[in-house]
Amino acid sequence: MDTIKNRQEKASALLYKGYQAQRQGDLGDAMRLYQESIQIYPTAEAHTSLGWTYNFLHRYEDAIEECRTAIALNPEFGNPYNDIGLYLMKMGKLDDAVPWLEHAIEATHYPYLNLGRIALAKGDLLQAAREFGRALAAEPRSLTARRTLAALSAQLN
Repeated sequence: MDTIKNRQEKASALLYKGYQAQRQGDLGDAMRLYQESIQIYPTAEAHTSLGWTYNFLHRYEDAIEECRTAIALNPEFGNPYNDIGLYLMKMGKLDDAVPWLEHAIEATHYPYLNLGRIALAKGDLLQAAREFGRALAAEPRSLTARRTLAALSAQLN
């Protein structure tokens, strides 16, 4: 019998295997596993993970499309908003990235880091320091935020 719970468990197992394949650098296998997971039981996490894999292949438009699908499935899941912002940054569309990152802030500290990176890229050290400070407030264990904020503080003094 193919119950919803059964499909969810199979999809979750494939998602985990895809993640493991991705960590080992086997992007082709990761994509296949994520796609199989999605076919069995689509989730925001699986679409976001498939998008992340496309990112490693510089297929940013495909990655953004997967994140949009993830958002449609679960608008409360913050990762795809952050990831769209990151992909837009990589495409050089810094201003387009900002609203996506701001929307993701409720879920994680990564958007603050990325907003800080945009401010750095634009040469706005004060705004960068504010964003990295917000990242550190959201996630006090973030070494990236702590180190970057310390370096910016030294530059600004």
